[in-house]
Amino acid sequence: YRTMVALPLSMSLIWWLLFTRAPAWGKKILLVLAFFLLISNTIAITRLFNATWVSWQADRDMANRIFERIYMLEPNNDGQMGEVVFVGKFDRPANQLFVRSEVFGASFFSWTGGSPRRINLLFQTIGINDLKIVSPKKILETRRDSLARLPVWPRKGSVCRIDKFVVVKLGELH
Repeated sequence: YRTMVALPLSMSLIWWLLFTRAPAWGKKILLVLAFFLLISNTIAITRLFNATWVSWQADRDMANRIFERIYMLEPNNDGQMGEVVFVGKFDRPANQLFVRSEVFGASFFSWTGGSPRRINLLFQTIGINDLKIVSPKKILETRRDSLARLPVWPRKGSVCRIDKFVVVKLGELH
């Protein structure tokens, strides 16, 4: 959809040229065609923006659920929560509500393989500023076997403490 930025201008110019030179029956056909295109484009654009809104709502709710599970864990020996590591990426199954097309309908938990920076920005956007989210590289090198045995979100045990880290397993290791 984004690749067609200049297309509406060129198509409207062609349509205008055809409309000014067409006979009366041709003008009626062009008007019906223009109305049909208006309706179909309105439906497509509405679906895409609705998919983005629905995905945002689902991501916000999921982030709140993850935050609650993190704070239900016991703190470190020093009383601190510790660094939070998100492992894997969450792929929400597509359905009629979760339409995906390019970036429309994409989840913060799946973009760029579950990027810690994007996930951190999501948490900050909803007002959760006290999590220190770090790259999974810190724990993948030493605890890959332990991480592989963890269940995947939203199952019980997908948020746990390993060493000084709080681990949230969103998807399988890749």
